Amino acid sequence: MDEPELESELDPWVHWFARIGFLARGTVYALIGYFALRSAIGHGRPSSSSDAFADIASTATGSALLALLAVGLGCLVLWRVSQIAFGLLLERKSLAARIAIRFGWACSGIFYVGLVADVLYRLFVKGRPDHGHSLARVTGLMMRLPLGQFVTAAVAIGILGYALWQLYRAATVRVVQRLQKRPRRGLRALESWVVIAVSEFGVLARALVFALIGLLLVVATWQYQPEHSRGFAGALEFVRNQAYGEWLLGAVAVGLMAYAVFQLAMARWRRIDAEPPEHWHRDT
Repeated sequence: MDEPELESELDPWVHWFARIGFLARGTVYALIGYFALRSAIGHGRPSSSSDAFADIASTATGSALLALLAVGLGCLVLWRVSQIAFGLLLERKSLAARIAIRFGWACSGIFYVGLVADVLYRLFVKGRPDHGHSLARVTGLMMRLPLGQFVTAAVAIGILGYALWQLYRAATVRVVQRLQKRPRRGLRALESWVVIAVSEFGVLARALVFALIGLLLVVATWQYQPEHSRGFAGALEFVRNQAYGEWLLGAVAVGLMAYAVFQLAMARWRRIDAEPPEHWHRDT
């Protein structure tokens, strides 16, 4: 049975914002994965997105690349704003679910606003990679505020909860359900299932990194040692410092690059304004 074609309820520019944003997000994770893979084979340290932006800024074409990346991530922010404003399909949800979903979209939008600001900072101010030290400073400032340890703990639990939710989705919800058409309808069958397998591996790898970030922040908060909190680069370096760390880091690096492939698939096939029909869940 063919899937019904659903008419778009949004202006075309919203679709473009989303698809350009997915491309930009994929680029960020491709860069993080690339630098992590280099570190796994003995070249340098793992990089966060901020470190990667700093490295790009030092190249001959870095300014142009960062400008394009800022535009792309800005499009992702605008798409999140449109989701919060229009809330398509949320009428099917309970009031609590609508609030929770919009809150999640808002947190995502704020995160990408921060990424845009970081790209612009690296574009105009330059600066050197800090390999996650800024996160430790921010954590220390938060913990010194009134009730700061509780706020930091709540943030840590939120990160960990997000990671567990992503792990659950990776295990129970097929990547194909997020796409506009089942990829095997648009690609040769073997190629489509390769894209699906790579994408699911990428979602799993990214979720594991976020879970590690959340766990390390929980420990840092519990012990009141903000210097032990780690961002993306710090979490990857933590992996490298374990037994067989180079192999583990290499696997995570490949997974992050697989997540970049997933974002390319999302840019091509993601349904922007509708959920997959229910019979897809049974067929796929």
